[in-house]
Amino acid sequence: MSRKVVELHREQEHPWSCVAASVCIVRAWMGPDPTPDEATILASWPEPKTSLANAQEIGRGSFWDPDDPNSLDRLGAALRDRWLIVTLFPGPLTYFTRRRRPAPVSRHGPLLPYEDPRNVPGLPHAVVLVEAIEPEGIRYLDPYYPSAGQPFSLTEDEFLEAWTGYVMIPTLPRDAVLDVLET
Repeated sequence: MSRKVVELHREQEHPWSCVAASVCIVRAWMGPDPTPDEATILASWPEPKTSLANAQEIGRGSFWDPDDPNSLDRLGAALRDRWLIVTLFPGPLTYFTRRRRPAPVSRHGPLLPYEDPRNVPGLPHAVVLVEAIEPEGIRYLDPYYPSAGQPFSLTEDEFLEAWTGYVMIPTLPRDAVLDVLET
């Protein structure tokens, strides 16, 4: 993909629409078809609009145990040829982001309104993993925040502490062809 990673970022329209915004980001990455906007995607989804099951329109969801040492290797392997949607607990995510630099500012307010959020998990928050970087960790686009300063990054240890274990693996066009050939 010739476009810069940050050019594919989409800021979510609502405080609760991180899943739909993440789907917009992944669809923009998959290109070349025009990416539907978040409002169009949300209008096509059943309630609850925040359900990760709705994102299965672009691939398959799985749970990989963050405590299993193989899970990070699996993520790295999957990131070699596609972007992934994962969910992170906003408490540890906010804590680690604040430690490295001033926390990004969202038009929706703080992701979690706590002074020390590390031990307050909060409801899962969807982000798009774009690259595994050695030895730094993982880069991701966070739709809760504007494009400025993105992609963000977490070390492997930080990521594992924040990760819920959920991963959405987009189906690429060649995957669909392989599925047909296997049946």
